[in-house]
Amino acid sequence: MPNRSPRFTPVILPASLACLFLLSSSCVHRLPSKDIPPGIEPGYVDLKAGWRLRVVVPILRSGGYIVPMTVEREEGRTISVRAGADFVGYETEYYDVKPRHGSGTTISFRDAEAVEEGKSSRRQRPLLQLFDLPPKIKFVRLIYLIRESKSDHNMVIVGATGKNTLAKLTVGVSSNESAMCNSSEKVACIFVPAGIAVVPEERIRIDGKTDWRPAR
Repeated sequence: MPNRSPRFTPVILPASLACLFLLSSSCVHRLPSKDIPPGIEPGYVDLKAGWRLRVVVPILRSGGYIVPMTVEREEGRTISVRAGADFVGYETEYYDVKPRHGSGTTISFRDAEAVEEGKSSRRQRPLLQLFDLPPKIKFVRLIYLIRESKSDHNMVIVGATGKNTLAKLTVGVSSNESAMCNSSEKVACIFVPAGIAVVPEERIRIDGKTDWRPAR
C-alpha cells in the first residue's frame, strides 16, 4: 500500500481561547503622551501581591507561537474561529504573585496544564521561563506595546529594584531604546514572543463565590 501523509483535522477554538490569542491584553494604564514617540501607544500593568498570572502558550507543529486562524462563521454576535492544521494544542501556566519582605513582590511558578490533540496532561515546569527574574528585583510591570509597524513581540516584562528605575525603564522600553534593557541585578527585561498571552488576574468575590478575573 502507498504511504500516506497523516491528515490533521482543523480545530475550532473556544471563544475564550481564541480571544486570548487575538487580543492578549487587559485594561492598562497609559503613559503620558509627551513621553511617547510617534507610532507607539503603550500601556502597562503593575503586578500586585495576591494576583496570579495566567500564561497561554500555543503549541504548533512548525514551532513558533502565532496560531493561524480563520473565521468559520458568524451568527449575530457569535463568531466561530478555526485554527489551522499547524495547531497542536496549548499550555496554560500559572504563576503566583506574592508579597516580598519589606516591599515589592516575588513571582513563582505554580503549575501548568497542556492540551495536545484533545488530551490533557499536567506539567511540572513551564515551556518558557518568562518570569526568571534576578532575585533582587522587587517591582514587576507588564508593558503592552501597540506599534504601527509589525513586530515579533507586543509585550515586555520589566523589573527593577526601585520604582523610579522602573518608571525610567518603562519610558525607555516604550521608546524602543534597547540600551535601557541591559539586564543586571537591578534591571530586567523579558520580551514576550508574539502569540503568547500573559493575563494578570485577581481573585474577586461575586454573589458569594470567589473566582479569578482579569486584573484592572
